[in-house]
Amino acid sequence: MGASWELLAFVFRTLQTRHQDNEPFATAHTLLYLLAPLWINAFIYMTLGRLIHFFIPERRLGGISAKRYGFIFVWLDILAFIVQLVGASITTQHDAPTSTTMLGIHIYMGGIGLQELFVLIFGVLAIHLHRRMVQMENYGGLDYEKTTRGSVSWRWLFWALYASLTLITIRIIFRLCQYARGTDPTNPILTQEAYEYVLDAAPMFLALLILNVIHPGRVLQGPDSEFPKISRQEKKRIKQEKKEAKKAEKERKKHGKNKEGPFESLSIQEGSHIYDSRV
Repeated sequence: MGASWELLAFVFRTLQTRHQDNEPFATAHTLLYLLAPLWINAFIYMTLGRLIHFFIPERRLGGISAKRYGFIFVWLDILAFIVQLVGASITTQHDAPTSTTMLGIHIYMGGIGLQELFVLIFGVLAIHLHRRMVQMENYGGLDYEKTTRGSVSWRWLFWALYASLTLITIRIIFRLCQYARGTDPTNPILTQEAYEYVLDAAPMFLALLILNVIHPGRVLQGPDSEFPKISRQEKKRIKQEKKEAKKAEKERKKHGKNKEGPFESLSIQEGSHIYDSRV
């Protein structure tokens, strides 16, 4: 998806050079070009979850399951995507006042700032997993068959992920610098297209190239290379079981309350004193 969006962005850019007054071409180019890297991010996030599922026996890292890692980071990526989409949409409005354009720029910068925050958090977790696997390999805890099954070493895949994250970070820093001065026409980073090719298009192309040469599929091979897929009928059965268990729990609590009868009084006479005890 990331490569497709980048390709479409340049298709619309080419069309825009031939039809410079066509606003839809300009809008499509801007939106696709600004948002395409988020798909590359999502791919990298899913790869970490699959690495945990494939190599770690308990299939958890830091108390979080492998599948949940991908789920959490993809949703964080979607959040950054939505913020950037809102900002980019505002900046591409035709004949919008400067204040509106600046609002869109600030929203977009907040979105890429969020994206970089998530990238840094993810990088720390990736390093933690990398060190864990190195320790497991040194002490014989890493499945030797899994490490030799693929055509590429798992270590190379980690370096590919680090390189891709670094390239994405370069692109984010460029975008932050580009819009830091708003729509100032004297800002060369904003007005000269060469900067975008060198500091945005080129890093994303290299990231895509690296992830294709050292593709996760060349490392993760075998029965555990994919998350277990649950059929639609199985999902319905699990959902029905949860619903019935919840209903049974509610009935149990209800019957438990009904069994609690009124207090009974017992009079116990000892000497000249009478004591009331309640049970």
